[in-house]
Amino acid sequence: MAIVKQGMLFAICETAIVKQGMLFAICEMAIVKQGVPFAICETAIVKQGMPFAICETAIVKQGMLFAICEMAIVKSGMPFAICETAIVKQGMLFAICEMAIVKSGMPFAICETAIVKRAKGLFRILGTVQDFVY
Repeated sequence: MAIVKQGMLFAICETAIVKQGMLFAICEMAIVKQGVPFAICETAIVKQGMPFAICETAIVKQGMLFAICEMAIVKSGMPFAICETAIVKQGMLFAICEMAIVKSGMPFAICETAIVKRAKGLFRILGTVQDFVY
């Protein structure tokens, strides 16, 4: 469950953890770049002191913003399928679909419940996404 921790959006799912003293997840710094809201900024994940580019290639495709592009993370030469199926469904943007990350052959549910709700202002990462989609 995406939660607010210490006044900052701590992640999109409860599995987002602090690793090696740094926020190992989806940072609050999702920004608008080149006029297109990036679901997650290129500096979103910091692992071992290096930016783990989650999705500077996140793009608008077929009129819908893909929260994270289909080739979002490449680790050890293998693409982590972070949700080309993350789409606008029933008028709400799914932050990341239920099959967001495939790790060790198992679907790593990153926040099927992390849904942008218009009445809530907690999801700063998806704020611009919501504004863009609607």
